[in-house]
This record gives sequence, C-alpha cells and structure tokens, in this order.
Amino acid sequence: MTFDPEPYAEHYRKANEAEAARISRRAEAARVEAARVARIISDSDAAVRRVILFGSLAKGMPRSEGFDIDLVDLQLVPEHVRARILDEGIVLASSD
Repeated sequence: MTFDPEPYAEHYRKANEAEAARISRRAEAARVEAARVARIISDSDAAVRRVILFGSLAKGMPRSEGFDIDLVDLQLVPEHVRARILDEGIVLASSD
C-alpha cells in the first residue's frame, strides 16, 4: 500500500485559501476603517493637510489578522521613512 499525500495536501490548500480570504476581508474592513478615521481627523483639525495610509495595508499585503492604526507626523519622522510613506502610501484625505 502506497501513501498518497494528495488528500492531505488538498485539505491544507483549502485551509490556506480560507485563511487568506478571511485575512483579505479583514484587511478590506481595516482599510474602510482607516478611511473613516482619516475623514474624522481631516475634518476636525484644519492643520491636517493629508492623511496617508502606509504600510502593509497600503501595499495590499496584510501580514496578520490584527491591524493597528499608527499616526505619525511627516515632519517628525526620519527622511527615509517620510520618502517611503510619500512614495508607497495612499492618500485617504487631503485638504489640497
């Protein structure tokens, strides 16, 4: 009798696909929430010129199930971080 790994592999493929779909749905919900927060921030503070989504959600590559929102002032971050945010980020709100 020969061992056939295919049924096991199929099970894990399906489990991985289901997990990827679940993470994708959570990431989309996180992007919607980030856009909502961006509107609140930009509407409540006239000094805010732009709100930019950056990191794994902006790249479309969420790395985990949980998604934190980190707020940074572009004037206060190191130049290499600022350049990356401006290059890779998605503008969610702008007063321009």
